Amino acid sequence: MAGLTLDVILQGPIAGDTYKYAQSYLEVPDVKRVIISTWKGQPELQETDRLKVIYSDDLANPGQNNRNRQIFSTQKGLEQCSDFDTLVVKTRTDQHIRGHSWETMKRYFMANYKIEEKFLDGTGPKGAIFAIGLYTKFVFHPQDHLFMGFREDMDALFGLPLDPVLPVNIENPADNVGTYSDWAHQDLRPNAYIGMHYYARFDEHIQHMVDNFQEYIVDEAVCREEALAADKEFRDKIFKVFPPLDVWWGKHHRTYPYEWGAPFSEYHA
Repeated sequence: MAGLTLDVILQGPIAGDTYKYAQSYLEVPDVKRVIISTWKGQPELQETDRLKVIYSDDLANPGQNNRNRQIFSTQKGLEQCSDFDTLVVKTRTDQHIRGHSWETMKRYFMANYKIEEKFLDGTGPKGAIFAIGLYTKFVFHPQDHLFMGFREDMDALFGLPLDPVLPVNIENPADNVGTYSDWAHQDLRPNAYIGMHYYARFDEHIQHMVDNFQEYIVDEAVCREEALAADKEFRDKIFKVFPPLDVWWGKHHRTYPYEWGAPFSEYHA
């Protein structure tokens, strides 16, 4: 890693094995510190000099599919990272990156992170952001379970506004403001909400698409083909995908289900 260090952010509610996962990451070569970013009211965990636990106030509006919780808790985790030259891995509190996957991630990142694209203001990014998967059939839609990038680039990815749209309780929609999530005509998929703001840092017209997302980005948008073309132009430049990784998903009692996303165009290296 040529002197580079890794910080790991586990984001989300405390799951049964979250602390065990965090402790295992402390044994990974090059990992400097591990940060668990969660909410007040979650089980109390013991901190160490290299293991930080952040208990934030929960959000009044968690966002559809908890997107605001992911954004906010990741932002809080990034604030605790070492420095801007550090590599940051953002993962989930209910998933465990295991064994050889760490070496695969580090080796693949260092071999492929360099890019030529710049933000609209002429700055950064320092490199590509790596994800566990990307999609071709959804617009601006990286898989958000796992990201890896330089600290300053991860700050840019998660430096976006919280979604003002209230979430919908699918089981009891009468208990919520609004109706069922309508990916086809009205609502943004959670991955796209994060992704589109990052894409817009590179292209003014993509910012226009973000500002008019129901016209361009939702699943049946009238100008969706134009948005898919813009996505294709940038997707494999500003984002990269890892080869298949051994990521245990505790709540599903299995490894990361690549076969679930494949029919919906999710791909990996």
